Amino acid sequence: MKKIKNNKIYDTQTAQVIGTWSNNERNDFEFVKETLYRKKTGEFFLYGIIGGPKTWLNGESIHPLSYEEAKKWAEEKLPIEIFNRVFNITKDENCYIGINLSKKMVSEVDKFARNKKINRSEMIREIIKDWLLKNGENVK
Repeated sequence: MKKIKNNKIYDTQTAQVIGTWSNNERNDFEFVKETLYRKKTGEFFLYGIIGGPKTWLNGESIHPLSYEEAKKWAEEKLPIEIFNRVFNITKDENCYIGINLSKKMVSEVDKFARNKKINRSEMIREIIKDWLLKNGENVK
């Protein structure tokens, strides 16, 4: 399904499936199935199907979610392993943030990361830490 909402495209064919929840009621009136997706931009959306053959509530829809809304939905409806992996919940309390960068900027970050033999996330953490230190913030 592909929808445009608030001038943004949400497409279940191109976004990454994070996980699916269903009430497992395959009767005529109560079937609900929801799938959480993440776009390449890092944005989340929910794709839902509701209804049954004998109810007027049949249909499908797409609903954009904020990071916090997606996190809450996933915490309530997905296995803990998927939730922890997607939202980077670890013992050291790291958090996931999504950022939009130009292709050229990503290429430069990747080049510097390769030269330092670290991954992209570590490189971005170093850049942010250096910037914070230069601006008087004490970070660990």
